[in-house]
Formats: sequence, structure tokens, C-alpha cells
Amino acid sequence: MKKVALSVLALLAVGSMAFAAGPAIAFPATATVTGEGSVTLGYDLDTGYYGFANAASADVSLSFLTDASVSKGEQGGTITIGNIDISAANGGVWTIDADDAVAKIVFGDLALKIAGTINPSVDYAGSTEFTADALYGGVGITIASMAVAIDPQASIGGLEAVYTIKDVAAITIALANLLNYTSTTGDQAFEFAAGVDVTAVKNLTLGATFTGATGASAAMGLGAKVGYDATIVNVQAKVDFDLAGDYGVILDVTAPVIKGLTIASATGLGSDNVIAEGIKLSLTKDLLMVADLSVIYGLYDITDIAADRLYVSLTGLAAGPATLYANFTKIADTTLNARVGAELAGLIENVKFNVDYSTKNLADDEMGVVTVKATVAF
Repeated sequence: MKKVALSVLALLAVGSMAFAAGPAIAFPATATVTGEGSVTLGYDLDTGYYGFANAASADVSLSFLTDASVSKGEQGGTITIGNIDISAANGGVWTIDADDAVAKIVFGDLALKIAGTINPSVDYAGSTEFTADALYGGVGITIASMAVAIDPQASIGGLEAVYTIKDVAAITIALANLLNYTSTTGDQAFEFAAGVDVTAVKNLTLGATFTGATGASAAMGLGAKVGYDATIVNVQAKVDFDLAGDYGVILDVTAPVIKGLTIASATGLGSDNVIAEGIKLSLTKDLLMVADLSVIYGLYDITDIAADRLYVSLTGLAAGPATLYANFTKIADTTLNARVGAELAGLIENVKFNVDYSTKNLADDEMGVVTVKATVAF
């Protein structure tokens, strides 16, 4: 965790600063703050327990200087900090804990990352996730290729350079070490990667990466992606493989059939010879008029239909001042869950109310929980 004195916030309020060398740069570039707090009164129909539960969360992202802050052809440093937690320590000293800081040195079209996650790897074809309605307890379905990503260990330091050729391509070279000068045990080893993403053709996705590692986890692999968005259909193919013979392939197809109706599919194939398949059907109010409907069906192995997954969600159904929602989840024959509820917003600024019933697992005759919740969000 990075510790930053609260005086940073004072600098944000001041508005701008100039470095000792180079032109004055606006400070900060951007700042985003979100958060919410809630109280929930619930009753468990299975255990008989009831009572209140409180929750609060917040997220802050600060871009002190962004790549765009550096003029074309100029040089400068940039830093972005996210996932910030503000808290008071002993003695009333406030600190900011940030676990996601990225720093770069920019030389015109070349950006050199000197701090942040530097982890060379190939994982184009790892998985495709069909997201569900997380706000209302949706689980979603992830279609995996069973690919073995070339990413043997977490690096502890390195450099990453990205050279951008505007409207043509972006070239990335990264080098990371698994040990450094502070290490006292272990064998020295490195990870490296070089790749290119082509942007020269509108709606075309084209990229390739070579990566590898030395030492005890020595490995080398290649990844490639190609796709095209033709408006009536978007097709994306991604493949990873290492020199040991392991591979993975993901094929994504999305087709907006008519206004308000979109069909998407994902097919995964790996060196285990297992084929996974997922389909998502999305219908919006543009077609249904009264609500949004989402249906997701997935098979992690197309030969094992008994282990299928099904998710159905209905949201945005107006009922007077409230909005109704419902969803259903089935995982093989082991899990059956349903959830229904109503949300009321707009009566009080930044406040919403929910009445909700969700089962635990109907397959095990578990009835579930009834809750009433008030949430303040900004």
C-alpha cells in the first residue's frame, strides 16, 4: 500500500503547480469519487434470525497528470492513483492508502511505465464473460478455453514501453524480474513480452504477442487475436499457445438482430479437448416496451448437458413509482435460486429503497431471506 499524506488533498484544492523543469502543467487532471452506505433489515426464513446490517464502500481515482497532459512532442511524467482508502490513524493523522498507482515517463509517442503492474503475459483467449445483473445478485457465466497463460510467477519489478503510431498501431515491449537487488534467496529469473496491436483499419481487431520466462518456470508462448465489426455482426477470434503444446481458442460472435434484440455466443476450446459454449439473449425495452430481459445459457463441456447453467433476468418493469426486478439461476441440478424485488428511487435525493426476497437454494429446500434496505449513493 502506498502512503500519501493528506496534504495531497490540499494540493488538489489549490488547483495547479509547476515543476522545477519544464512547462507548468494543470494539477490535477481528473478526480473521481464514488461511494455508498446502506442499512438493511432482514429476516431469514430458514433460521428465524433477524436484525439490521450496515455497509459502506467508497472508491477514489486521481489522475494527477495524464498522458494527454504532455503536449505532442514534449516530455513529462504522469501518475494515476486508484483504489484509494482514506482513514484516520492513531493521533488523528489522516492517511490515504492507494494500492493501484501507475507512473509513466512520456516522450511524445513513447510512454515508459516505471511503476504499477508490470506482468508480461499472453492471455488473449483466457475466457469470455457473459455478465449478469450484479446489482440484483446475478452470477453470470464465464466461458473458458482452458488455455494455459504464459505467466508463471508474479514479478516484483520491471519496465514496460508502449510506442504509439497514431491511427496505425501500438507496439509494447515489457521486461520484468522475479527477483531483484533486495532479494536474498532464490534463482534469478525474468519474464518478457513483445506485442503489437494494429489500429490502421477501422473496425478491425488485429494483434499478436510473444512472451516467455527464464529460470525454473521457463516457458515461451504466442498469442494472436483477429476480428471485425461489420455492424450486423461482430466476430472476434483469439488464440494462445505455448511451445509445450498447450493451447486455447475463444470465438466470440455478437449480432444485433433488430433494435432491442442482441444475440451473443462464445465458444471455448482448449488442449484438454473440451468445448465450452455460452449464449446470451438480450431484449430491451425498445422491443419489449415494458422491461429488459436477459437470458444466459452455458455449458462448460458440451458433452455434459446435466452440468448446464441458466440465468434469466427481468429488470426495469415499472409499477407506479417503483421498479420491479426478478431473476432465476440454475446451476446443474445442485443449485436453484430465485430473486424478486422492488426498487424505489427519487423520493429523496441520492437515496433509494429496496424490498427484496431471495432464496438460498431451492434445490436444498432453503427458503431464503426477506430484506428491506435503504441506500445512500453518490
